[in-house]
Amino acid sequence: MNPKILIVEDEPDNMETLSAYLQFKNYDIAKAVDGEEALKKVKKEKTDVVVLDLSIPKIDGWEVAKRIRNDQTTKDIIIIAFSAMALPHEMEKALSNGCDAFLPKPMSPDVLITEIEKIFNERK
Repeated sequence: MNPKILIVEDEPDNMETLSAYLQFKNYDIAKAVDGEEALKKVKKEKTDVVVLDLSIPKIDGWEVAKRIRNDQTTKDIIIIAFSAMALPHEMEKALSNGCDAFLPKPMSPDVLITEIEKIFNERK
């Protein structure tokens, strides 16, 4: 069974490309375009993985990751952050806020799938 993935991305073209590819690979997808929507959907959709753009409106990705990690009902969800700001301190900040991995933008959907599967297998 493939995990349910919540994609949090405010750029429509990136959202469409990523969600279409993951659906083609038989992943169940939910979408959010900002931090507020992400925090609502992560619970409502019973998400296994959050693919989280760090630069999103309303509540930024770092805060979203922190809130997911600090909530007992969502603390075990895999969080994979991504950002065009792929500087070392950005990666460190993402990981220190609870993200399991950090991928630079633009990212290949195959790289994302490999990362999801790797983390899922490590947790088994």
